[in-house]
Amino acid sequence: VSTQSTGEKKMPKVKVKYITSGVVHSLKPNLKKQEQINQFTISTIQNYENTSFKLPISTFLRDQRRLTQIGKRLDMKQKQQVYNNTFELLRWKLLIDYYINKSAGLKNQVLPSWQGRLAVLNSESFNLPKLFSDYKIPNHIRCSLPKMQYDLLVNEHGTEKALEIGLACNTQAPTTIRVNTLKITKDELLRKFHVSKIAARSTSVAPLGVTFTQPIAVRLMSEFLDGYFEMQDEGSQLIAEMVACEPGDQVLDYCAGAGGKALAFAAKMNNKGKIYAYDINSLRLHEAKLRARRAGAKNISYLKVESPPPLELKNKMDWVVLDVPCSGSGTLRRAPEIKWRIEHSQKSDPAGQFLTNLIKEQREIFRKAFEYAAPKKGQIVYATCSLFKHENQNQVNYFLKNYDIELESTLQSVPIKGGMDGFFAARFRRKS
Repeated sequence: VSTQSTGEKKMPKVKVKYITSGVVHSLKPNLKKQEQINQFTISTIQNYENTSFKLPISTFLRDQRRLTQIGKRLDMKQKQQVYNNTFELLRWKLLIDYYINKSAGLKNQVLPSWQGRLAVLNSESFNLPKLFSDYKIPNHIRCSLPKMQYDLLVNEHGTEKALEIGLACNTQAPTTIRVNTLKITKDELLRKFHVSKIAARSTSVAPLGVTFTQPIAVRLMSEFLDGYFEMQDEGSQLIAEMVACEPGDQVLDYCAGAGGKALAFAAKMNNKGKIYAYDINSLRLHEAKLRARRAGAKNISYLKVESPPPLELKNKMDWVVLDVPCSGSGTLRRAPEIKWRIEHSQKSDPAGQFLTNLIKEQREIFRKAFEYAAPKKGQIVYATCSLFKHENQNQVNYFLKNYDIELESTLQSVPIKGGMDGFFAARFRRKS
């Protein structure tokens, strides 16, 4: 980085230049604050890479902004710029690296620095639409997806659809909510938004879904604080719709997480019947309790993290819901670090069986939860936010082969620009 100081009261009349792989990229004239934003972006993503992408990037960014000296000095607009820069770098890293090496005329691929990547991302010469349409660039690089993961998509969806999904995974996910019918109807909430001049539309498939069509601080809205809605992707809402629970039913949400689906069940049941929420993460269950209080959901019991659901619940559940741990490959728009986390796992497993442990865990969860479904009538919904058949259809085939169940229906969504994330679900009925 080269700059010339012209005094504190005047704006520098020079361009900041970043040199990487022999290519010079110029940015527009900027103040010292912009340099701090760039510095904070680079140091944050370097530190994040050193964790092998284990934490969600949104959590890591929040902690970095709070804990570091530079982060404390940035205002909300500047923090948002750091957030956007980091997400875009994680989304487009593979394509940016290709561009840098090609621009430098390098035949052997050189791994650029994050400084170089940020410079390219902010340069006028880095034209994403032009690169998308360059068919000379390998498809997995055009959509900035590691080759092994891209090949898995091709095997399941075909080349054309795989490229479409890969590109959609690099777009910004919409802000979608589910209306809480314990407190308000969808039409009433949409009227409130209209009066407040908040741009929103109904989702295309989920009956209680609404998508905001303008940037908005959702968690500061009075309607959110009053419990009129919950943030939930449309695909996730469709999984909740597969659970056709009714007032008086008993439901075991075996991998409840932060309780989003349990809240949907409570509304369907009109707070009548019982929902048992279980998860091995106590922090998630604590958040689930806070959300339930805000939503007015009163028929949810939270089971102890230290032990599995009580034995007396076995063979009695009308519904057992398993939103199992998975690769998360269907949510790359919201969590672009996932593809690099998977790649890191692939590199540490030369045999390429990076999903092996997840598949075993998913089968073990199904085995433990199966006995809670009531014989002859209890239904089990197995769900993932994965795009890979190894975690989806292959698991369905395994369950059908090894358990006395019948398959009633399946659901699969893929990331769509402006639409839902990628999810999979299968609903079984226990036979005996």
